[in-house]
Amino acid sequence: MSNAIEVPRNNNNNNDILTEKCDDHDKNSEIKSKSRTQYTLKEVQNHQSYNDCWIIIYDRVYDITKFLELHPGGDELLMEYAGRDASLAFRGTGHSHEAINMLKQYEIGELPPNEQIYRCESGKLSFTETYIL
Repeated sequence: MSNAIEVPRNNNNNNDILTEKCDDHDKNSEIKSKSRTQYTLKEVQNHQSYNDCWIIIYDRVYDITKFLELHPGGDELLMEYAGRDASLAFRGTGHSHEAINMLKQYEIGELPPNEQIYRCESGKLSFTETYIL
């Protein structure tokens, strides 16, 4: 028997924008995807300092070290997710088009398929509304 909990969704339009932008990003990088560098969760965990900060958003790995000082919400917020998955926090904040587009320049790779939780076999984002404990 499993206990399912509903994860609250922020109903502002930026979530739809994020889904749309991530899908566009996937369409534009289908060829790149085949040669995209893969980093395991364990490898990402090794990059959790102010001078070497990686995060995961929707199974993609980003080196945001140079962005820490530029983040409008402050570097402390980003450092909470250093070396970890920040997908739900990123989605829940309702980022602008510019913020979503800005992610692309910091992308360095993706999680290997066996560690991905947001993408289906086609590589497109697949949001799960219910999580099983």
